[in-house]
Amino acid sequence: MIDQMSNREKNYQVELVEEGTTLHVQIAGETIGDVTQKDGLYLAKNVWDNFLGDFKKQDQAVMAVISNFNLRQA
Repeated sequence: MIDQMSNREKNYQVELVEEGTTLHVQIAGETIGDVTQKDGLYLAKNVWDNFLGDFKKQDQAVMAVISNFNLRQA
């Protein structure tokens, strides 16, 4: 799955790469975080090993990873 998102004047390509039970969230070809499923919840984590939260829906967990990346870029 590939989406386009914009951060200020830069355009980033967001890609979701599935590896076993882990969904790697990548921007510009670089992994920025992971989403895994446990006990019916989706757990979001960034590459700095910071736990971002657990979510009922996978897309919410993915957006948490992307939002965290955008905050770090600001």
